[in-house]
Amino acid sequence: MLQCSGAHAEEVLKRLEISSCSDGLTHESGDLIRQMPGRETWRVESGGQFFFLKKYGLPSIMRRFSKLSPAKVEYLRHWELADAGFAVPEAMAFGEYQRFGGIIGSFLLTQSVGEQTLLSRLEDGEVPGLDWWLELADMLKAFHSLGYYHRDFYANHLHFGDGVGSDWPPPYILDLQRVVKKPKPRRRWLVKDLAGLRFSCRNYLSDDFHQQFLLHYLGKSKVDREFAIWDKKVQAKADFMAKHVPKYP
Repeated sequence: MLQCSGAHAEEVLKRLEISSCSDGLTHESGDLIRQMPGRETWRVESGGQFFFLKKYGLPSIMRRFSKLSPAKVEYLRHWELADAGFAVPEAMAFGEYQRFGGIIGSFLLTQSVGEQTLLSRLEDGEVPGLDWWLELADMLKAFHSLGYYHRDFYANHLHFGDGVGSDWPPPYILDLQRVVKKPKPRRRWLVKDLAGLRFSCRNYLSDDFHQQFLLHYLGKSKVDREFAIWDKKVQAKADFMAKHVPKYP
């Protein structure tokens, strides 16, 4: 099974010589930028534009007989979040390879939105003003209010389009395979997203900026007991993250 988002996506697949899921899973032009058990991510070029080809290999027994492959779940999540008004990369196509009544492989093609990340810009000495951080807090609050949480909400997963210069537009959210939606997410997952951002930005932002961000996220104008509880949990989780060495960086 192969599904694409429209005529542009069809043209991109044609140039990449991908006409089936099997083609997508065996395609190896471009650069392999990440590899881990069951998943590879390739950066590929087509018509002067760059795309990411994510391949999912043999799933677990339970996943194999699921109605949705990891690629389809992520494809649908891209469009769902885009429809909700969040900046996310365009999902171009996905494919599923089925055999013996189950899904044994899938791939997803998304358009690259640019190489600059929030982390890379901070490392280069660029720091946006407080207003930008408060807008980011509004975005994350809206994200959580709709039942979404990311689980890897780090500064290197917030990207900026090419040509932004010194401007600070709303960032694109990447790694959407990590995004989960629940009717009412538990606070621990909201804390994890807040802590991921705090941990990944902590070397570049003042404690005051962190405080103003969390106050705005909570809809408060001054520190109170509830803020203190959230702040303690976020800081503790950020400290834990600082000690963690990722298995697949």
